[in-house]
Amino acid sequence: APLDRRRRSGGRALQKPGEMRPGASPQAWEEACRELNSLSPVPWTVLSEGSDYRLFAECLRAACRAGASGFMAGRAVWREAAAGEGDMETCAARLDGLRAIAEEEGADWRGRTPPAARRSTSATEEGK
Repeated sequence: APLDRRRRSGGRALQKPGEMRPGASPQAWEEACRELNSLSPVPWTVLSEGSDYRLFAECLRAACRAGASGFMAGRAVWREAAAGEGDMETCAARLDGLRAIAEEEGADWRGRTPPAARRSTSATEEGK
């Protein structure tokens, strides 16, 4: 199974659905994220774990389609700037790009409402 479920302190701990590596199937990762989403009673996010920005953006998009509510990122955003090989403008643009993915495709953490339902609700409200 893609998820490792372990009992801790009487509860269930959900482990990540495996690493998304260059060349891996985004569809398989999205499917594993869907399983995680079905098991989680609370909103969940994706951690960059120091991955490459482009790969992390792809992972975030798949995870958000599967029900993730957002992301936590560090090195995927600022790695090159910290090494003196990039600039803060690039970091800001990366952060904006990740935020846009989460806002457009992620589940609303307040009610775990899927993005499609949010869009249809706002379209209905605009038509009033």
